Amino acid sequence: MKHNTTGNLETKRTTFDPTASKFQDVQSIMDARKLRVHRENEVKKLHNRIAVLQEEEEKALKRIEDTRAKAQAMLEFKIEQE
Repeated sequence: MKHNTTGNLETKRTTFDPTASKFQDVQSIMDARKLRVHRENEVKKLHNRIAVLQEEEEKALKRIEDTRAKAQAMLEFKIEQE
């Protein structure tokens, strides 16, 4: 409620529009569905990223192990030569 310029009290009348309410319900359901799909896609991307990082870790650990084995072989060869 507010006062108009003549000082009289104005009341804002609102009518209930069931179609607008249904539209808002449908819109909010669609928004919720979009948000859920977006979140599911984000989860899939994170799972894929984790899998890639795990593969990279396995490759790095294998390279480290190979390097250690080569270093050990070089040390043994050096000892044999002395």
